[in-house]
Amino acid sequence: MKVAHSMAIFSKCVSAALLVMVEADVCDRSALTTAWFLEIVNHWFDLMSSRHPVMALSKFDHTKYVQAVEFHGMVNGLFRNITTGKEGHWKPVQSGITLSTTAMLQAHQILLWQSNFEFVLTSQFSQDCLENFISCIQRKNATPTSLEFKNNLRVLTVAQYLTGSDTGGYEPDEGPVIADFIGNVDVPSVCGDDADMRSVNH
Repeated sequence: MKVAHSMAIFSKCVSAALLVMVEADVCDRSALTTAWFLEIVNHWFDLMSSRHPVMALSKFDHTKYVQAVEFHGMVNGLFRNITTGKEGHWKPVQSGITLSTTAMLQAHQILLWQSNFEFVLTSQFSQDCLENFISCIQRKNATPTSLEFKNNLRVLTVAQYLTGSDTGGYEPDEGPVIADFIGNVDVPSVCGDDADMRSVNH
């Protein structure tokens, strides 16, 4: 799966192009439903991957906050009731979007109204950081052995080289590098019987 390819399709540009084509009688009016659906999914993805307070679930603008929560509720209802194909069987995408949206609605309630966060950047709940890191490890070999994986992991952590592969499936996380989470660590000295504790920096 390539996230960039999906984003190119489920975009406002494609939605707008379909609207223009319908108005120009190039497409049937049934394409309006597709245009509406593409815009809904695009807006949902923007809200679920916010990296800036402007798009975050926040206390800054109550009206905007209520609209975002109501939109998430609408998306939940949409994907619970949507049918795909002639048989109309339940699809994995319906489970994924419903679970993700419900979890985000519950998590943001705790963070905003119980833990007194000012805003919630929903992108921090994604696994983009992990996927970017795995992409770096697989840069030279898409299927590394356990030894290659361990060696690449060591090199990347020390060098902090985390530029993702051009063929990676996920968007760049833009988060802090892995080693920055370590901070100051207390380790025992190994100098004979008089071992003491020394603070070392990463």
